[in-house]
Amino acid sequence: FEDITTYANMVITGFKRALLITGMGGMGKTYTVQDEVKKNGLVKGEDFGYIKGKITPQGLYIALYQNRDRLLIMDDSDSAWDNEDSTNLLKHALDTNEDKTMNWSSSKEIKNPLYDSNDEDCEECSTIPREFEYNGSIIFISNKFKYQLNSAVLTRVLKADLNLTTEDTLLRIERLLPKIGKKGTSIEDKNKALDFMKGLISEQGSDKLEISIRSYSDVLDMMLHGSSHWKRLALQQCLK
Repeated sequence: FEDITTYANMVITGFKRALLITGMGGMGKTYTVQDEVKKNGLVKGEDFGYIKGKITPQGLYIALYQNRDRLLIMDDSDSAWDNEDSTNLLKHALDTNEDKTMNWSSSKEIKNPLYDSNDEDCEECSTIPREFEYNGSIIFISNKFKYQLNSAVLTRVLKADLNLTTEDTLLRIERLLPKIGKKGTSIEDKNKALDFMKGLISEQGSDKLEISIRSYSDVLDMMLHGSSHWKRLALQQCLK
């Protein structure tokens, strides 16, 4: 995670063009990036763009245009890696050659979401240009593993593949205890929930359980809710 923070900082500060963070879900990949963005004083919508979920090739072209001079974070937008048109756009956007012109060949004009007809000072055109110069940077976050993604794009990005053992995952959770859970939750309660999760691993075996920051948060919530059968509820949230 220290490496991910360093890689993210390199992209955020413009030292490198792109970073791909892949691997197991629920371990705080997005949180780590957002925390580093916050530390650098970046404001969403002003200093960086954020996309979460499915995106079409046209949507990607629009996103690249909107963030042509700033950082773009693409979180769980795996569809961009599964479409040939999208991967071609990414390959060109992240290439190191001098030609940074992005192109979109289509007879149909694309409306520009940044255009505001009611704003006399708006400098944006009503439509997205069919070509523009791209000088932005991208951080990709995915629950897939890097070997599942387009190899040509992979050669153009920094890579951090996250695959922790159960022991490493518990250590990660323990280190983040002060930041996990609802406001006002005591460290004693957080440790109690963590001890319960460790007990589940001893009883059930780690291969039967989904151990992550997300599943730990569910265990903590079940415990804090106060139900008499919270342990059974918590177990159900951890089973694969």
